[in-house]
Amino acid sequence: MPGKFNGLTDSEWELLSRLLPDEKKATGRPPAEARSVLNTIFYLLITGCRWCDVPVGKKWAKKSSAHRRLGKWQKNGTLASLKASLLGAAHLAGKIDWQNASVDGSFAG
Repeated sequence: MPGKFNGLTDSEWELLSRLLPDEKKATGRPPAEARSVLNTIFYLLITGCRWCDVPVGKKWAKKSSAHRRLGKWQKNGTLASLKASLLGAAHLAGKIDWQNASVDGSFAG
């Protein structure tokens, strides 16, 4: 259902996890789990909520961790790669009608 998101399923995570870089650090606190970070980012995108309204729980990342990783993934190209892979898979599956696509100018940069 549009506007509702309860987290990635195991099969969705299996596909997406291959597209993400390894985030292990040699020292310091271990990074937040990538699945919980993606759950949080997707929740924000799907529901349109504010960062302060993200859910709290085991399958969700802290808002600060998700926000930090979102910036890192945007900077290092991970988000662009993830988007291209998802759009490519949706196109091959016939899930996108490119003839009826539209763009909202408020997001043009």
